[in-house]
Amino acid sequence: MESETRKIMRIGPRSSAVVLPSKWIRELGLKHGDRVKLFYSGAKIIITPLKEDELARGQIMIEGANTVASAKLKAAFLEGITNIKLKASYDEAIKLLQSLKEELPSMVFIASPEGQYHTVVFPDIGIDHASLLVKLCELFKKMMRREGELHDLAMDFNYTQLLLVRSLKMKLYEEAIDVADALDVVLFAKILGELASSVLERGSNLDEEVIDALAILVEQYYAKDLDHAVRIASSTLIKLDRMPPEIQHYASTIAELIFRKCIRDRACRCKHFFPKV
Repeated sequence: MESETRKIMRIGPRSSAVVLPSKWIRELGLKHGDRVKLFYSGAKIIITPLKEDELARGQIMIEGANTVASAKLKAAFLEGITNIKLKASYDEAIKLLQSLKEELPSMVFIASPEGQYHTVVFPDIGIDHASLLVKLCELFKKMMRREGELHDLAMDFNYTQLLLVRSLKMKLYEEAIDVADALDVVLFAKILGELASSVLERGSNLDEEVIDALAILVEQYYAKDLDHAVRIASSTLIKLDRMPPEIQHYASTIAELIFRKCIRDRACRCKHFFPKV
């Protein structure tokens, strides 16, 4: 999650304003004149895009504070819902939301101690899936090289995975991404998580050369130069027997996903799959 420090400016005798970073505005798909929703929790202010498709779907309600309600909240998150009414006692709702906060750290809970209806807000619907894919790969490399607290990196990795799935679903609803591409990205993210767990379980027993080879291979999935990506994937498969058996499957699958990407991108007309006759 990114953060910046900005000054509050006076606008007229009774109003104030904060200038938002242009990068965030662009990534959220907003432009001048668009409407946003503001949520005030007593400790923070959340700004979230107000989209027409969200207005059409309306706000959903979830009742209870048990494991069923928890699963429904996570399902709503992955389906791109931003605003949820939760019906439960205040104490039960607080307990439920605190248990979910580690998995969904951006979640905002607006509760009334006297009431039984509370609001749950998931504000980060507009993050681009391509940026999330790059971040997921960067987190993977940091975990492999132990560049930071592993628990924090793993939490960030898992949350980024969820955000990636959420973003891809929104793109599919909008018909803004090819179904085959979306399915492969989800599979890639799943394999990446399993590969990270497998490597971390081996501790410091894994050779640095293998870690570097995996990091380079993973980078190729989002690389723009597909010709180079296929070369790296091919050379990794040739050296596959140098990797531990439980890791070979994951490396092989990632290489195959890179090949699939190249095959679908017929515009590249690369010599690997579309040689000139």
